[in-house]
Amino acid sequence: MNTIDLIIHNSLAYLSKITPEYIQKHKSVDTKVIDLASHELESLVETMKMIYKKDTALRFISMGGDGTHNIVVNAITQLSSGVQESISLGLIGLGSSNDILKSPQNYHVLEQRPLIRLNFDKARKQYLGIYTTNENNQNTHFVANCSIGITAHGNNIYSNPGFIEEFLKRSNANLMMLYCAIKALFSYKSSLFKITTPKLNLQNNYDKIGITRMKFFSGNLHYPSYPTPKESNLSIHLLPSNSIIKRIFSFISFSKGNFPKSLISSSANEVQIESEDPFLIEFDGELQRAKSISFSSTLSQFKICP
Repeated sequence: MNTIDLIIHNSLAYLSKITPEYIQKHKSVDTKVIDLASHELESLVETMKMIYKKDTALRFISMGGDGTHNIVVNAITQLSSGVQESISLGLIGLGSSNDILKSPQNYHVLEQRPLIRLNFDKARKQYLGIYTTNENNQNTHFVANCSIGITAHGNNIYSNPGFIEEFLKRSNANLMMLYCAIKALFSYKSSLFKITTPKLNLQNNYDKIGITRMKFFSGNLHYPSYPTPKESNLSIHLLPSNSIIKRIFSFISFSKGNFPKSLISSSANEVQIESEDPFLIEFDGELQRAKSISFSSTLSQFKICP
């Protein structure tokens, strides 16, 4: 069977270093490279369709942050079942957090050149999260997690920088992330949420809501439990609203694995979250607003490198 590689990148500087070496290593492989910056979701889907050939294995390599990977995954899910079955996807983390690629054993920032060490032979199907808002009534997939509350608020500050944030972003990305986290802890105003699952029916003000497929949600911050790739359930983590001081200690505990006593953790295959006011949802680094959102999961038709 013939093989075609499609490298989808969002980092020209990194691409210029790794692509020639990768192509040299895989001389027999037909390698194509596209810049995600010049493609909307619809045009990316069309490009994927164009390179597909019958009896050909497709290896897609997504290079960027969690948001880049999310766009690539959602593009793949719009392809026909036959095309998806031929795809194996590798993810290369070049973002500020790279939550999708972390594991409990190894959550540090990825090495500078992980691309040539991807093992597509071990790629496998895994469960993906799905959410649907009341606004668009369209399924959107996520690989790692969805966050509502302080984490989404901090991501919004990072994605829409003012003068101070822009200066920090250019000079020191880690300092920028710390600044956004502190600003979010002090400025977030909790809302009243109604949360419904087959096991839970709760109504309360929450500082943080996490609907997850993976353990990590920002840097080394992580949850006490998460589903394996073969499990269909979503993990649910709810942190009730509290004082700013207790907020700070709660998030410190998320980094150390000594989780807040007030944290409510559960699991379910379906989750419904509602609020009277629009709220921010952060999913794999991307942002959206809604007043009502439904979560579920589905087994991917394509394979993902572990």
